[in-house]
Amino acid sequence: MPVWQTLTRWYHQWGSPRYFFQYSAVLLPWLWPLAIVTLLTGLVWGLVFAPPDYQQGDSHRIILIHLPVYRAASFG
Repeated sequence: MPVWQTLTRWYHQWGSPRYFFQYSAVLLPWLWPLAIVTLLTGLVWGLVFAPPDYQQGDSHRIILIHLPVYRAASFG
C-alpha cells in the first residue's frame, strides 16, 4: 500500500470517534503522568528559576505564568 493511502486511512480513522476513543483509551494512562510532570516543571521554572526583570523585579515572573494560562483558557 503506498504511503499516501496509508496516511489518508490513518487520518480518517483518527477523525472517527470510534477509533479515536479506542486509541486514546490506550494512550491516556501514559499521557496523564507526562502532562502533570511537564506542567509542574514549567510552573517551577517560571516561578523559581526565572531571573527577575531588571525594571519590574519579581513582579515580572507572574507574566511567565499568566500568559500561558490565558492562551490555554482562550483556546479551551
